[in-house]
Amino acid sequence: MRRLPFVLALLLAPFAAAADCTNVAFDPAQLRRLDGSDVYAPFDGITYVARYGLTLRRGPADGGADCALYVVGAGEGPDRRLHGPGGGEIAYVLDRFKDQPLAFPVGTRGFDAGNAVPVVVPAAANSTAEAAFLVRIPANQVSAPAGGYADNTLDLEARTADAAFAPVDRTPVTLTLTVAPAVQILLAGNRTEGVVDFGELERGETGFAALYVTANTGYDLRFDADSLAAGAPALRRVEGGAYDGAWSLPYDATLDGAPVAFDAPVATDPAKPGDARRALRFRITGNPDRVRAGRYKDVVTIEIRARP
Repeated sequence: MRRLPFVLALLLAPFAAAADCTNVAFDPAQLRRLDGSDVYAPFDGITYVARYGLTLRRGPADGGADCALYVVGAGEGPDRRLHGPGGGEIAYVLDRFKDQPLAFPVGTRGFDAGNAVPVVVPAAANSTAEAAFLVRIPANQVSAPAGGYADNTLDLEARTADAAFAPVDRTPVTLTLTVAPAVQILLAGNRTEGVVDFGELERGETGFAALYVTANTGYDLRFDADSLAAGAPALRRVEGGAYDGAWSLPYDATLDGAPVAFDAPVATDPAKPGDARRALRFRITGNPDRVRAGRYKDVVTIEIRARP
């Protein structure tokens, strides 16, 4: 399984000076991930959680009033989505962090003083205020195509920290995310190993296996078999747990009705990301009447690789 690295960034424009709350700006150098991994792997079944911090800094001149930082909702409520290629979406949640909360008015573009717990920047010159928040991205979001995602439906707003809550400036925050290609393959029953039993062999006998592929990008399937070391794919007679080397029955394979070439990858571009069931069929092409009785077997290995 390939892991999915992604980058989560906030792009912040500085606040302009204002009469009530002057010389306040974000300090881009202080925008940082405080803890949590920067790798998102949807097949792991683990929700990604990271804590991010930012700094508001006042310039060298005193301001006329304390300033407060608020987060203003953008109509989506606390559950938001990053938008990417092909209409893909990644759900994420911004959350408060313990005793350093930002204001999250839910479902409105307006300002909700009753829900506001400000981070105050004192009026003194060169003063700063720190704020932290959580980003949560639920696991198993495999239906989103690989590529770049962004969401800028969140605003940061500075207001005076007095009873008037006078607006000073407002700047959008853009979250960006890169979802790398990821693929996974299993047999029916979420197994990584299985047996196709032909029973009493006859020429033309067939056996089936169901493959379940989860992918958010195009991929190649590669088929290998133990018998290829001796040439073409074939069931070989087993004696005492080992191949006896004298008797074999050739077979072929198809995937969704198309012939499988054991010496070349089977390229697939899914119509849409997510889960897909694929039918793998094996067919005996040799004549069982011309080989010695006994148990015959071959081991086929199927590998899946995301295409760059």
